[in-house]
Amino acid sequence: MAAYQKRIRIEHWLLLGIVLLAVGLRVPAIDYDLPHVFHPDEPAVIRVSREIFATGDLNPHFFDYPTLSFYANALAYTPFYLTGRLSGQFDSRSDVLPLQTLAMGTTMAPQPAAVLLNRGVSLIMGVGTVVLLYLIGRALYDRPVIEGAEDDGVAFRAVWVALADCSDPAAPPIYPTGLLQLLADKL
Repeated sequence: MAAYQKRIRIEHWLLLGIVLLAVGLRVPAIDYDLPHVFHPDEPAVIRVSREIFATGDLNPHFFDYPTLSFYANALAYTPFYLTGRLSGQFDSRSDVLPLQTLAMGTTMAPQPAAVLLNRGVSLIMGVGTVVLLYLIGRALYDRPVIEGAEDDGVAFRAVWVALADCSDPAAPPIYPTGLLQLLADKL
């Protein structure tokens, strides 16, 4: 019993280290390109999410992407709005400004902090795929899948460039990416 508890304790420390590594790889690029937004999908997600937040209309009127990303990002505006409301900057939810299109798909964020909150949602989802893989490995194999690339392990997912790169913009690819990759690899 003591050996089992020791193994679990080591497992949790390894998982914590891997999660911190995943966060550490994603956070430095979270403010990339601000106050401009160059990612091609990000303005659409931010526009729809902001409209949901500003109007309260839960119909996104845009179905090119799964709606979970819109609702999660709309919810991310709440702390930004409440802080602005308490400081006297905002009178209504529509005071959270939309992105401004400059030219050829380049947009500018008049309130970059709002974009950072949207990107924070993507960061959480990206790191969440690391934890999800751990939990799935634990459930399927009665052991964590921590080892590494040879096992499609949590450590590999934490540092995989494609997942880390997709975790930065407030765009929907990160939401299902980790799970879909895992399922595709196991089929």
